[in-house]
Amino acid sequence: MYQEWREDKGAFLQYIQTLEGWDNSELEMDRIDNNQGYMPGNIRFVSKSDNAKNKRSVGEMQAEIKRLTLKLRQQWDSFDAEVSSLRHRLSWYEE
Repeated sequence: MYQEWREDKGAFLQYIQTLEGWDNSELEMDRIDNNQGYMPGNIRFVSKSDNAKNKRSVGEMQAEIKRLTLKLRQQWDSFDAEVSSLRHRLSWYEE
């Protein structure tokens, strides 16, 4: 969730009231882009059926998990290489 709204729920409510459909009890709050959080420009009110269609599939979520796992492994490998390099340089000074 947008940091300002975490700290000030009133600001969130003020923003929501600017959106079309906020006062229609038949509509549901929905994120336009499910890869983004609840933040300005990414919230709308839609019908229950439209909201149900706006979901990520299991395959999409699995692909995202694989992508993030690979990214973390690459970052870890880079960090590990840097630590090894520092240890090598420190051992040279200790001799």
